[in-house]
Amino acid sequence: MVARTGWYPDPGDEDAQRYWDGESWGPPTSRPPTHRRDRKTLWQGIGVAVVTLAIAATFLLIQKPWTGPKPHGTHKSTSHSTHP
Repeated sequence: MVARTGWYPDPGDEDAQRYWDGESWGPPTSRPPTHRRDRKTLWQGIGVAVVTLAIAATFLLIQKPWTGPKPHGTHKSTSHSTHP
């Protein structure tokens, strides 16, 4: 049985990996290419998104743009004139 090509743990260095190309092993202390970001960067991005959404929601709740503009000239005066 032949192992698939890819990165495997290096038995001599727990922080390193070795690449198996299907025929032979790569350099003994190669670091695998990474396609993932640090978890810290991920959480920072999520934090920024949450804060941005909170600010936008607060703005919308204060402004209430869905209520539309108030019509002009519909205000009725309640003051009574005392002059004949």
